[in-house]
Amino acid sequence: MFYTMTKEDTQDFARQNKLAVSFLINATNDYVGARCCLSNGLLVGLVLGAQAVEKYLKAFILFKDSSQNIKKLSHKIPELAKKAIELDSNFTLSAQALTFIETLEKHYNSRYPDNSNSSTTKSSAEIDELDEIVMLINEQLDIPMEVRYRNGLYAVVNSSLESNINVGCIIEQWIKTNNKALEPLHSKIKTEYLSVREHLYD
Repeated sequence: MFYTMTKEDTQDFARQNKLAVSFLINATNDYVGARCCLSNGLLVGLVLGAQAVEKYLKAFILFKDSSQNIKKLSHKIPELAKKAIELDSNFTLSAQALTFIETLEKHYNSRYPDNSNSSTTKSSAEIDELDEIVMLINEQLDIPMEVRYRNGLYAVVNSSLESNINVGCIIEQWIKTNNKALEPLHSKIKTEYLSVREHLYD
């Protein structure tokens, strides 16, 4: 693979895009929590899943245009998806993903019992749709490979390849277990992760 960034370049990029990188990391933490809960039948995981998708979309938007006022869009996940598509004509979400985004917003609104625009039904089986949309967004992030594999989902899912990161390995397992959307991509992600690590640190 051909790389253009040094370790210092990667660190500079992260500093210059600090908010976007922070959203990427926070989204991954929420995603881990969502999968942990849903894998154990705890439907509060759908609220965490909604937060994860919201933050992944905010990261996507900020990487494209750091001047975007994402606070204006608040927690409106469908509007965030619309903004991401508007900023990048190559960014695509399936019709199923867009429908699920509408559902996620209702799941998020169910945090309060007096919210009229909230879910009436939830299912832990929705983990598959959550996985699908998380992978769709991450695969289309318009950031250098050196940054993609040192921050967020693709860094965490390879934690076991690093030494002395026991907590990271546990988190990695929560992401990987029965993840149908990740499974066909995992070999590629692992290979690219190792290549980036070798380029930057070995």
